[in-house]
Amino acid sequence: MISKEISSIERLLFFLQNSKIIIMNKLLALSLTGLFAPLYLFSQIIWTEPVFPTSGQPVTVFFDATQGTAGLAGCNCDVYLHTGLITNQSTSDSDWKHVVTSWGVPNAAWKMTPVSGQPDVYSYAIAPTIKAYYGVTNPVEVIMKMAFVFRNGNGSLEGKGTGGSDIYYDVYPGNAALTATILSPAEQAVFTTLGGNVQVSGASSQPATLSLFDNGTLLFSTNGTSLDYEIQVTTGGTHLVEFLAVDGPDSAVQSFTYLVPASNIEAALPPGTALGINYIGDTSVVFALFAPGKQHVFLIGDFNGWQLHTDYQLKRTPDGSTWWIQVDGLTPGEFYAFQYVVDGQIRIGDPYSNIILDPSNDGWIPATSFPGIPSYPTGKTTGIASVMQPGAPVFNWQAS
Repeated sequence: MISKEISSIERLLFFLQNSKIIIMNKLLALSLTGLFAPLYLFSQIIWTEPVFPTSGQPVTVFFDATQGTAGLAGCNCDVYLHTGLITNQSTSDSDWKHVVTSWGVPNAAWKMTPVSGQPDVYSYAIAPTIKAYYGVTNPVEVIMKMAFVFRNGNGSLEGKGTGGSDIYYDVYPGNAALTATILSPAEQAVFTTLGGNVQVSGASSQPATLSLFDNGTLLFSTNGTSLDYEIQVTTGGTHLVEFLAVDGPDSAVQSFTYLVPASNIEAALPPGTALGINYIGDTSVVFALFAPGKQHVFLIGDFNGWQLHTDYQLKRTPDGSTWWIQVDGLTPGEFYAFQYVVDGQIRIGDPYSNIILDPSNDGWIPATSFPGIPSYPTGKTTGIASVMQPGAPVFNWQAS
């Protein structure tokens, strides 16, 4: 599927991954499955030894099959990796280079090794170096990330990132300055509850003073190359957690967000609101999503920097079936990409949107087919995104 104007049936088919269809009073309704209780993922789906691999080093990659889509969890099968690189010659994260494996082929050279004493954890050694393993010979090509999808022998089962994304791990320059990374949680945004906890693990590329902040308040500090801390969740709302490494004049910082959803506000849909995107004048939009039985829904997009925040938590109709929110202050004529985040687990576009962004396929659309296609928000989200345009110019239909 590519970004284009799509029919009503195509819209529903496209967005029904991990979904089910309910026929009710002759109406077609969308209900996301598997989301009846929040699931908070604080573990890593992959990690490496060493933590900061360079292209001139060997590296061992570890994969936890219970994380991400968990498609290989408990499979009692041989697990294989499918892998390539993201380099400075890639046009996007979906533009893999130097793919050294073939899908659905049970080649022993690509088979991962089960890790003793750790069910559903597998390892694979990339050697003699990352550059040599992937066959990178061009001296001006810079390796930026290793890209992975994991599978069983014939590819009928696969392990991918949360939301079905490919899995990436950064490759660092050999002469890199002080670098910091958050090893856990794996997600840029995680959901939790009051009284819960968030396990944080961070590492630096060289000995440094390591500090952890929650909304600017220092939680913990230590010296070395690793930090582990358990945040006790005592206040609601949105929390920005920053992991800071300092070594003399050098510093590096990484961050993630954890969120305690607010109590749902029940409110009827504004009069005349239909499911999907409802334009109000040229600067406001009401979004309405049919998702009965869910715990909470948030809206993220270009209008809020793709950040989860309680200011963008949707209201719920009294019958519990539909979630909605009004966004104001938009720029007339501007394209805005967006997604719904349902129960903190899955990111979806709007089933009724006319334009979608697909990170896996949009790169193949020629400019002659869709001039000026909006850019996918790479690095800010995963999965299919929808596009809306308040105050769009009226199309000048012509007959010939």
